[in-house]
Amino acid sequence: MTGALPAALGLVAAALAPQAAEPNAPAQAPGPPAAAVAAPTRADLDVAITRGLVFLASAQRLSGGFGGPENGCFNDFWSNPEVHRAWSVGSTGLVVMLLLEIDRTPELEAMLHNSIHFLVENADLKQPEDWDLDEIWGHIYGLQGLALQYASRAAHGPSGRDARRGR
Repeated sequence: MTGALPAALGLVAAALAPQAAEPNAPAQAPGPPAAAVAAPTRADLDVAITRGLVFLASAQRLSGGFGGPENGCFNDFWSNPEVHRAWSVGSTGLVVMLLLEIDRTPELEAMLHNSIHFLVENADLKQPEDWDLDEIWGHIYGLQGLALQYASRAAHGPSGRDARRGR
């Protein structure tokens, strides 16, 4: 495995692992020692990944993208609509990279298809302000997702699955 899935596994493992004390942190008050926390098992990781995929399925917008402004007035700190669109394209590109790394059910295959469509339809990101380069995140992650999808289709056919491995 390379790419988004191992990174996601690393984040899950870090979240489940005990936190190390900071080097300059004050000593804890005397008392009973903290209980040792077992490292996550493969089953724990599978449950966390499944929960994440269920969340993604519920978070995909009708447009096929992910993320976006939650404040319809655009009067939050990042008020320019182009910033929100760029972040949505970037978020969707990250999801595409993840979906290309895993075995997909028909539902996840549809999520991938809709995400790719969103990236293509929103490829014309604009610089929101003279001083602001937030569109770069959409360009980087959106293009990376599309490039990996293209490479996957070129190497493995329309389904993007490796027939040699039976996947």
